[in-house]
Amino acid sequence: MNGHHKVVVASLAFALLCGLASLSGCAKEAAARPPQQPDSSVTTAPPGQLPVVQTPTEFAEDDPFERFWGMPDLGAQEPGFPWLPGEDRTLSRSIGSVSYGYLVNAHQIRFPHPSLAMLERQSHRALNFTSDPMFEAVEFASKHVQQTYPGAVTYLGNFSAQGGGDIPYSVSHNSGRDADVAFFVTSTVEGTPYVMHDLLPLDDEGRYMPSEEQQLQENIFAQKDRVPLSFDVARNWRFIEGLMLWGGLDGKIQYVFVSNPLKKMLLDYARAEGASSDEVIDAADRILWQPRSALPHNDHFHIRLHCSDVDYASGCDGRVYSTKEGRSASALHEMSVMQASKILTDGDSVDGGAVVAAMRRLALLNIRRYDSKIASYLEDERPLVRASAARALADLDRGSKELGERLAREEHPRVLAELVVGLGRLGGKRSYSALSAQLSEPVMVELGERELDARVLIVDQLSMAEDKRVVQPLIRLLEQLVTENQTPTARRLELAMRTARALRWLTNQDPVQRLVVERNLGAFAEGDPEQQLALTSKAWMLWWDGNKKKRREQWLVEGFEFAGYKVVRLDRKRVWPLCRVIASEQKYLSYNAQRSLMKMFNHHPLSLEWSKEDASFYWRRWLERRMRRFRLPRIPVELSTLKKN
Repeated sequence: MNGHHKVVVASLAFALLCGLASLSGCAKEAAARPPQQPDSSVTTAPPGQLPVVQTPTEFAEDDPFERFWGMPDLGAQEPGFPWLPGEDRTLSRSIGSVSYGYLVNAHQIRFPHPSLAMLERQSHRALNFTSDPMFEAVEFASKHVQQTYPGAVTYLGNFSAQGGGDIPYSVSHNSGRDADVAFFVTSTVEGTPYVMHDLLPLDDEGRYMPSEEQQLQENIFAQKDRVPLSFDVARNWRFIEGLMLWGGLDGKIQYVFVSNPLKKMLLDYARAEGASSDEVIDAADRILWQPRSALPHNDHFHIRLHCSDVDYASGCDGRVYSTKEGRSASALHEMSVMQASKILTDGDSVDGGAVVAAMRRLALLNIRRYDSKIASYLEDERPLVRASAARALADLDRGSKELGERLAREEHPRVLAELVVGLGRLGGKRSYSALSAQLSEPVMVELGERELDARVLIVDQLSMAEDKRVVQPLIRLLEQLVTENQTPTARRLELAMRTARALRWLTNQDPVQRLVVERNLGAFAEGDPEQQLALTSKAWMLWWDGNKKKRREQWLVEGFEFAGYKVVRLDRKRVWPLCRVIASEQKYLSYNAQRSLMKMFNHHPLSLEWSKEDASFYWRRWLERRMRRFRLPRIPVELSTLKKN
């Protein structure tokens, strides 16, 4: 199970605890269309993290452990972080990757600023937060421009949200290591510097000429920029030179994304004018880069930094560099590992908060050699320590045996929830067997003010298993619920509803609907809830008797075909029918279509968290751009995302 899919698994289960009806998110700008506004009630999480859940009443508000129950959630304004003793708590820390990470102690770029300003369109997005190194880089480069061009202001686009995490305008910018900076341009007519209101695409000659279509756009910012413009090579080179002098020569800058024609203009100017040293020009030649599988970046510079030494010691996912002082990032990283491991070794003599921080830090750093020691804390008398051990093991892709054994004995509700989610994220035969074994009897737990049957959490985890072996235990659970009189009717029906939903997602089938249609049971199905439960159980038992010998891939295909989609096999010749399925009203069909494409191309965007319309557009666009590379059939005209003349 890939990292992003684990996030979806964890989030789906804990959405119930948080009182969320569903998960949704924003489409990325890679889809090149206005994204839907994110649902403010939804909490998603970066890899290795779970959404914030309420603190059990057992723990007082002033309990030093309390903050760890709400571990960092994607996009939180102030994400929590497992600090180790003596660490500087004022520095920014970039955690995870640029696409799935988050940002601790974000640096806010404040305005007015003597050399920086935000573009008008981006100025209201609250994306003026970044890491300390990124702010230093951009500020240094902007002041470098002013040394030659007094009064020149560098205009900024999207940086990051306050706590990092997803933004609706890009697939990256999650961890403070990405920044969009507008080009310097001049008015073609007057030859004077021009301040754009938005990022404007330039052609291969570095020109912007608003077309009639652009002038008629409803975009108010496009209407303002109706004048022909030219790429100001001199000022843009001065900015790039400043970036190289700040960190391009020291290996701090990973890329500056820009289109190849504009890159050539910059380097040709620098060489012809003798504007910089050969060392600076060579560094720029290495770092300026047009992405192969993304937009060409002909409308802005996209700066990406490597992890700093502090970032790397905090859980940053990326290449590291050595500082000028000669202290390598790996040394600080190892220091953090040694400090955290010592806390675990001396666990009996240190407070629980330090133990929790040490386990979480090792998980962030992906250090797996202490998994046995972390697993031993599953037997700790402190519930929070047990829960944190379960989460850390799942973060490290370790411990299915230990988590399963503890699940059979755990009584504390929050620890039980962590164990269930951890096993779901780990996946595999051992995890699914441990979860399935807990379906035989109700286990009531109190979470906040709500009493919940823990089997609901288990069912939600199994729904994402994509494993044929968990189907029969869920069908048996439905059969059991028909006669489970000791459980109140409302709880039985809620669990049955979620179990049936899990089976639809696992099998891509809805035998209940088929049975109702085939036997004309419409009126019967709308009657007594107990009769509905019995009908649901019977439909799934009949389906299982006729389909248990088939492969899961065959179930998926038959589900698509029954719904009217021409998907006769799961291969690259059927990608366009799968893209049609994504927009289906049935969520389980859309889910399985996207997962099939993800596996087929080993590409795992966040599309499962977007609206189905945005997800469909994204996949159609992504595949359409790669038809030749993947030797795909021609895209149907009505599915094409390219503008037609």
